Amino acid sequence: MDKGKLKLSVAIAATLRQAAIGIGGQGWDKLSRP
Repeated sequence: MDKGKLKLSVAIAATLRQAAIGIGGQGWDKLSRP
């Protein structure tokens, strides 16, 4: 596999994970505050 493609997929995965954590954090925030 291309090193450039590998780096790109890793960057995309990291971004998606950060987005999921951000969305999850917001959800927990709303749940913990009535």
